[in-house]
Amino acid sequence: MRRLHGTQYWRRRARLQLIHYPLCAMCLQRGVTTPATVADHVAPHHGDPNSFILGELQSLCTPCHSGRKQSIEKRGYDTAAGVDGWPLDPNHPVYQQ
Repeated sequence: MRRLHGTQYWRRRARLQLIHYPLCAMCLQRGVTTPATVADHVAPHHGDPNSFILGELQSLCTPCHSGRKQSIEKRGYDTAAGVDGWPLDPNHPVYQQ
């Protein structure tokens, strides 16, 4: 996987992602404006070169990428709440019947 991230193609694609979308997508969902520092694959590529190259990207800040995103992938839902106190993610167990 490190090999995929170290390519000139990836560095250029990640740089362009951050230029076009300079704010963290996950923070924006919560109404917070934070500069993005990481180009992240929306769906994990698990080292698959095709998914890595063609996969949709999102811009994230380092805390969201290293903490919140990994937590979502592990749990299957996001625990972040909106200003009303209710979870933002429709997959959260509170919305399941």
